[in-house]
Parts: sequence; structure tokens; C-alpha cells
Amino acid sequence: MKEFILIIFLINIASKAFGSCTAYSPCIGISNQEKEEIFQYSPKNIQEENGRDASLMHSILSPSPEISNVIKKYVGIPYVWGGETNRGIDCSAFTREVFLEKGIFLPRTSKEQFNSPMLIEVGPNNLKIWDLLFFKKHSFGPISHVAIYIGEGKMIHSSKNEGGVYISEFQNSGLWQRLFFKAKRVTNKQEIAYVENN
Repeated sequence: MKEFILIIFLINIASKAFGSCTAYSPCIGISNQEKEEIFQYSPKNIQEENGRDASLMHSILSPSPEISNVIKKYVGIPYVWGGETNRGIDCSAFTREVFLEKGIFLPRTSKEQFNSPMLIEVGPNNLKIWDLLFFKKHSFGPISHVAIYIGEGKMIHSSKNEGGVYISEFQNSGLWQRLFFKAKRVTNKQEIAYVENN
């Protein structure tokens, strides 16, 4: 009984330390210092600045023309937990939608995507454009977030914290390096036919 109470106590402490995130309202807990460090290109900033200065969007585009088109299409879409449309989308629905445009059918949730046999693990020092980055709120917890690596140390994802799809630093971010768990890569397209109903 004492062990059970101790476990509950530790979970409560961890929850307070990482913010009020639940299974029904997942988010990444960040400190005030990390808020200042990250999200240089929030959806709001991009929408405002891109209307006045096209050079801002140019400055955040990936070297890959293919993924640059994705960035221009999705950046600024609001975050909605469970959302799957341009009116609102969550992290795993975003990655799923992007890969669907490439003819690749990913499962719906970040946990399912991580466990998918379509993906192979890659080292963080061997990242390529289109690799999926998986994160955890707690080292002992489940997968809680997924993003797409877009090159030059950056990633694109939909985040509750910043309200939508945006680009942020990955390799130079203390926050995302702290929460990073593993990176995975989609295997050959011809080998990953996926039937959603299975």
C-alpha cells in the first residue's frame, strides 16, 4: 500500500512539473525559459509577417522543394485535439495527412505511428528530410508528440502549446532535445501498403 501511495505521489509531482496534460488533452509541458527559446516561427507570426514580407517564409523553407510546398500549405493551421482538417489539426493527424499526400498511409495516432512496421529507427545524427521525430512528456510515459524533420536542424509539427502548425528548431532546441525519444523513417513505398481496417 505504501508503495502505491508513493507512486501516486511521484506521478502528481511529475504532472505539476510538466503542466496539466492529460490523455484527452495532450500537450508538451514547457517552462517559461523554454517558451522564450522556441517557436520563433509561430503560426501567428508567420501569418502576420508573411503577408508583409515574403522573405520570412523564404528564410524558413527547407532545401527540399517538395517539403517546402508542404510548409507553405500547412503552416498556420490551428491546433485542435482530434482535428483532421484545415480548420484544425493535431500532431499525428498532421503527419498522417502530409504522408498521405505522398501516397503513404500512416496510422492515426502518434503511438500507432511509432509502433508501425512501416517505420525503421534511425539515429538522431543521421536524420534526413521526412524523418518522423517522436517525443515523450516523461521518460517513463508513452509517445506524446510527433513531428517531421525538414532539414537544417528544423522540424514542422502541430502543437497545442503554440496553437497550430509551425516550424521550430529541433537540433538547437533545449526543449525538443530534452523531450526527444527516437526518430524513425518510412521504408520503401513499394513495401508499405497499409490497410487501415486491419
